[in-house]
Amino acid sequence: MKIDNRNFVKFGEVAKQLKESVDRDNNPFERYIEGGHLDSDTLRIERWGTFNDDYVGPAFHRIFRKGSILYGSRRTYLKKIAIADFDGITANTTFVIEALTNDKFDGRLLPFLMLTDSFTKYSILKSKGSTNPYINWKDLADFEFNLPTKKEQGKFYEILHKTEQVLSKIEHAKNAILKLKGQVERELLLGGNTFHSLFGAGEATIPEGWRLIKLGDIITKVQYGSSDALHQEGTTPVLRMMNLENGNVTASDLKYSKLSADDLSDIILNKGDILFNRTNSMEWVGRTALFNLEGSFAFASYLLRLNFDPLATTPEFINRLLNHPLIQYRLKAYATPGVSQANINPSSLKQLPIVLPPLSHMEKIEEQLKIYDVAIKGLESKKDNVKDIQKYIRESLLKG
Repeated sequence: MKIDNRNFVKFGEVAKQLKESVDRDNNPFERYIEGGHLDSDTLRIERWGTFNDDYVGPAFHRIFRKGSILYGSRRTYLKKIAIADFDGITANTTFVIEALTNDKFDGRLLPFLMLTDSFTKYSILKSKGSTNPYINWKDLADFEFNLPTKKEQGKFYEILHKTEQVLSKIEHAKNAILKLKGQVERELLLGGNTFHSLFGAGEATIPEGWRLIKLGDIITKVQYGSSDALHQEGTTPVLRMMNLENGNVTASDLKYSKLSADDLSDIILNKGDILFNRTNSMEWVGRTALFNLEGSFAFASYLLRLNFDPLATTPEFINRLLNHPLIQYRLKAYATPGVSQANINPSSLKQLPIVLPPLSHMEKIEEQLKIYDVAIKGLESKKDNVKDIQKYIRESLLKG
């Protein structure tokens, strides 16, 4: 059907669900994809698991091939859609899709169209369940795209494909800088040590002028936050785990105490305070961030405020050190598991061995590492700009 030179195409007419299953007792595939491997609002797969390294449950039996579209059918508001660039296995809750080209539709556009707001809103509307909402294929198949002519679709695809190429190059450059930064951090933050030499049976490397100490030797204050009820509105913002992002404290998605800053004076943060997430899931326990916000903020009870001897170290150095992947891995070993949460006791935290450079070195270390941070932030900004352009183009596809 064509109205005003546009085509109405149902999703089920241009998308085929593939249900090929693997024999798990004779599995030729090395890699698998789970929901956590798929990032929101991007078509690229940056992570995966391997069967030899992990326990993989029986739900993972659906085969996908290079070029298949993977679609997370649960919590579809997350927009987890990707184009596979290798063969592998996924769970049966991830739809494996083949795009179909016909006289009204250029199949290359399908993954881009699946990222549009209208497709997402429809999938949310048709989803079932409240705790972990999911959509059935037959409901998804009824969604209708309003598209320009197939010739015009080809022009849109060329632009969208170019944006994907640019995004891929930006991501490649960012990963290269992150790898180099990681190598530099090992020297500047860990004195060149490995996990084995610092925490295992090996002998720690101690550069000239550095000291091998325990974290507790330089801690001057450990304080728990507020356990009072929090509200959407109130007088004093109270920081929580989700306000600790990439080593920085952010003021997003705030909750509030009804008490004033004066009433909460004992737990009002100062610039340079370190916030440490002592209780959470094993994934998030140990998350650390430096407080540098303007204004009066308190913090929740499952966070710790840490202060350190200013004659021995700087907050910036400690923040980077505690966020280093090797240190984070060690901190999680201190965590005691609970029913749904893990906990790191402050006494265990104080036992963490570290190699500490002279205070005079720390400012230079911070200057060097900031160079990498600025470069990474610049690439992330470029990536956001290209994604905005891509979103504008794909949304324009559906406008009459």
